[in-house]
Amino acid sequence: MSQNDLEGPIPSELGSLSNLEILYLNQNLPSNSIPSSLGDLTLLRELDFGINNLTGPIPPELGDLGQLEFLGLQLNSLTGNIPTTLGALEKLRFLFLFQNALTGPIPLELGQLSDLEVLVLAFNNLDGNIPVELADFPNIIELSLAGNNLGGTIPEELGDLQTLDLLGLSNNQLTGEIPTSLGNLINLRTLF
Repeated sequence: MSQNDLEGPIPSELGSLSNLEILYLNQNLPSNSIPSSLGDLTLLRELDFGINNLTGPIPPELGDLGQLEFLGLQLNSLTGNIPTTLGALEKLRFLFLFQNALTGPIPLELGQLSDLEVLVLAFNNLDGNIPVELADFPNIIELSLAGNNLGGTIPEELGDLQTLDLLGLSNNQLTGEIPTSLGNLINLRTLF
């Protein structure tokens, strides 16, 4: 149902579609928040609500979607913290949360997403330090944390991300030296 002019709230009754594997509602005009009932879609592999007018927090119940490989909530007006429960999405490969109004620190639990290939948290209001746990991704290709309020130093451990193609840290409050370990990122093509 992407790329339409659908309006109004996302029905909580969609959480009853127990056989649903893919749900795309991106590029519409839905208002209101993401229903917590979507956490009942235990077979869901792809969920894309990007480029809408969604508000409110990301429901922690989305951490119950054990089969989820793709989560796109970018370009909305979502607020609150990134739920720590997203760290339980063991099969997640793509996580897009950029251009929202999310606050608080980056959850350490995201470092448990061992299958993650793309993590884009750019252009929110996230603060705190960059967790060293983000250096635990064995298959990460793109890591963008640009446009937040992150502080502290750049972790040396990011130099362990041998598969990294893109690293975005611009427009934050980072301090200290550029780690020499970034010279180990032999596959890196974009650094900003």
